[in-house]
Amino acid sequence: MADVHIWRIAGAGDTSAYKVVGGVDQLIGTTVNGNGTFLYNTGDVFKFVSVPGSGWVFQKYCNSDPCTDAGTITTATFTGTITQPTGNLYVYFAPGPGTVNITRSSGIGEVDAYKLVGGTYQLVATTVDGSGTATYTIGDEFKFVAIPGPGNTFQKYCGSDPCTDAGTITTDVFTGNITQPTGNLYVYFTGTPSASGGGSVFALIAGVVVLGIVATSQKPQQKPKPTGKS
Repeated sequence: MADVHIWRIAGAGDTSAYKVVGGVDQLIGTTVNGNGTFLYNTGDVFKFVSVPGSGWVFQKYCNSDPCTDAGTITTATFTGTITQPTGNLYVYFAPGPGTVNITRSSGIGEVDAYKLVGGTYQLVATTVDGSGTATYTIGDEFKFVAIPGPGNTFQKYCGSDPCTDAGTITTDVFTGNITQPTGNLYVYFTGTPSASGGGSVFALIAGVVVLGIVATSQKPQQKPKPTGKS
């Protein structure tokens, strides 16, 4: 008999262990909370398949922790032959992408989306005609800055249109952390409403009153439109 011990070292996800017999994958078992021990015989052909949890992506398999092996496997499906009576397999997951879809729901204006990198906010995206997509990694700290168009003033950010969320943000600078893979942010300036869809940014962003955690936001202030913006 041969024991294979699987350990999840980073992130969230589980790994299923298979034995390949006559070209057919036979499930031996799946890790619980990322960890488990599976029995093979020496000479068995194995297959390990890792499935990341929500908001995570598979990163690598390794034979040690910390991972220093030259033979690190970076594909989620890993096959081979059992050659030793016991062994350890360490599994690493990494934060996945978090996408914020920004829609201008009324008035005229734009939104600049930033993320905090090394203590400095870096521009991720700027909306075009009030709408756009900002791509982050789960765990990133974001900042949205609303810039009203001529004759308009910023009104609010919301997680739906029409706006019904208890956690509405009424400051033009809005900061927090990305916690989910996708979400929507609706921006309201004074003016005539434009068509937009449903959804909720509050499934995406931590630190919002509706989730029971007070949002981090800054005192309202009018930001001048950066040089070069149309």
